[in-house]
Amino acid sequence: MPKSGPSLVDVIMPAHNAAITIEASIRSALAYPRCRRVLVVDDASSDQTAALVESLAARADGRIELIRLSANSGPARARNIGLSYVEADLVAFLDADDLYEHEALTATVGALDGMPDLAVVRMALKPIGLDRAYLARPDFEAGVDAGDLHGAEQCRHAPSGADRCGRASRRTSFSGGVAGRTSR
Repeated sequence: MPKSGPSLVDVIMPAHNAAITIEASIRSALAYPRCRRVLVVDDASSDQTAALVESLAARADGRIELIRLSANSGPARARNIGLSYVEADLVAFLDADDLYEHEALTATVGALDGMPDLAVVRMALKPIGLDRAYLARPDFEAGVDAGDLHGAEQCRHAPSGADRCGRASRRTSFSGGVAGRTSR
């Protein structure tokens, strides 16, 4: 059966003590019409992160799911656990202190839908409100246009709160199972 329209995306959002930023991050993901769900993996936050996400989820018609971890394990493990909950064809990653630019997921989904052999798209970085000290670091490249998919491989992470990169991948790229789960 032919697919109607662009693929759906589940967005995985690791979060630890992100009560100040998480609502804006979730809203930036949900602004994309083909975002099926935002899977927030709360990495044992001690602030109001989980309560805030629960409140947002109650008004989001199933488009926000909270997954709570009992012990802090770091963002990599939180992302991996989030992968075991993905049901959409595509998966994207967004940290709880980052935002998607308007239409960012449209460009990545378009690239993945238009090139079936492509497995991963990495969006470029656009720092906003970043301390000049970070821009001077030799491992930080700020000259990449956020809308330029050809320059996406040049994206580098800056310290927390500065990363405007996102990643989108085909779910089948992670088909080996994650965190002890082989299927859902």
